[in-house]
Amino acid sequence: MRFKRNHFQAVLVLVLAFMLASCAAQKGGKSLSEMSDKEKSVIMMDIYNQQFTDYMTKTGYTKIGDKWEKTGEIIDFTEDQKDIMRKKKEILTNVYPLITLYDSYVANNRQIDLATEQQIFALLDELVKLVD
Repeated sequence: MRFKRNHFQAVLVLVLAFMLASCAAQKGGKSLSEMSDKEKSVIMMDIYNQQFTDYMTKTGYTKIGDKWEKTGEIIDFTEDQKDIMRKKKEILTNVYPLITLYDSYVANNRQIDLATEQQIFALLDELVKLVD
C-alpha cells in the first residue's frame, strides 16, 4: 500500500510541476535557452532532488532530519520495477557529479561547457521518463 501511495505522490508532483511550467510559459516564463546558468542549476538540482527522494522512499527509506533511514518496510517489486529502480539508481549516480560540477562552475563564474549541460538535461529527462 505504501508503494502505491508513494507512486501516486510522485505522479502528483510531476503533474503539478508540469502545470506550473505551463502556467509560467503562458505568463512569459523563460525557456531553458533564456535562463541564466544559475537558474538552470537550480532546476537541475530540483529535478534531481525530487527523483532522489522518490527513489529513496520507494526503496524503503524515510528521511529523518538530515539522514535517510531504512524503515524496515519491505516493498515487493516486480522484476520490471526492479529493473527500473536499478536504472534510476544508475542515472542518479551518474548525473549527480555532473550537476555539482555545473553548479561549482556557476558559483565561480566559469564558462559552462554546453555539452555537459546537454548531457545533464538528457540524463534528467531519461530519469523523469522512467515510470515504475
